[in-house]
Amino acid sequence: MAEGRIRAVQSPLSGNRILDIFLREHAGLSSALQLVAHTAGQVIHRQDRPMYHAYFPLTGSMAVTINTQEGAACEAAAIGNEGVLGLPIYFGLASSPNTVVQQIDGRSYRLAAAAFLEAIRKSAVLQRLIHRYAAFCIRFAQQTAACNTLHTLRQRACRWLLMVQDRAGSAQFELPQSVLADMLGVRRQSVSGVAAELRRGGLIEYRRGLITIANRRKLEAAACCECYGLMNTFYARLMDQLG
Repeated sequence: MAEGRIRAVQSPLSGNRILDIFLREHAGLSSALQLVAHTAGQVIHRQDRPMYHAYFPLTGSMAVTINTQEGAACEAAAIGNEGVLGLPIYFGLASSPNTVVQQIDGRSYRLAAAAFLEAIRKSAVLQRLIHRYAAFCIRFAQQTAACNTLHTLRQRACRWLLMVQDRAGSAQFELPQSVLADMLGVRRQSVSGVAAELRRGGLIEYRRGLITIANRRKLEAAACCECYGLMNTFYARLMDQLG
């Protein structure tokens, strides 16, 4: 993992909305941050292992995965520059309840667990922020469960691709079919069929694990379920109410 100590965040906008609020409450916190680079497939937190740092993603996407005893994996949540990887630390867990894997290449600011907790302890604003973000994560998990039950594989694939593009910050990103299959909890062959259908429709271009969103408007229409827009709206309402 490439990393380097940063002396200060030069812009009032760090690149991560939650970190912006942390820095607004504790300007001196920037000296405790480390800028780290993650490659796709890298394990950030391993299930049942200690968590030494909280992470504020700037680019890329982290996947919170559920692993079965048979070795299967399914993505339960994705964390990008709208969020923070650190809620289990705040709630006092000694080890990670999930494995967290870098989904696509990206960078994050990393903060030692003790400094993360101390910053929250000293600020009522940060306490409210973390509580609101926890509420968002619970609602996200519930919405994902509903989406997996009620909507087609094609709709779900479109939703996840939209979410990955949001976090990647680019219309083009690397996403192997095996990773997309884990995101959706299906076999790779099923993903291949959906990807081929979306490519024929001009929604995406796909070659050797590199996806290009060719027509975002069509992709949003193809998702044709309320889940994507609803969660974006819910997140914005929670954050805006914080003030």
